[in-house]
Amino acid sequence: MTEILKVIKARDPNEKEFHQAVEEVVDSVKPVLERNPQYRENGILERLVEPERVVMFQVPGWTTRDRCR
Repeated sequence: MTEILKVIKARDPNEKEFHQAVEEVVDSVKPVLERNPQYRENGILERLVEPERVVMFQVPGWTTRDRCR
């Protein structure tokens, strides 16, 4: 399981909070993965730790007084 942590840290070196979250998830699911090797074989852990990317932007609009906000 430590190999997945190495991959995550190499891929996202500045995401310390994400590293901590991955470590906590790995620790909590480790017994399940050890009892069910098919999960490791099918890459379930790799899918669990794939970060979700969110792109946010703001579109300016006009108020009722014809002002851009």
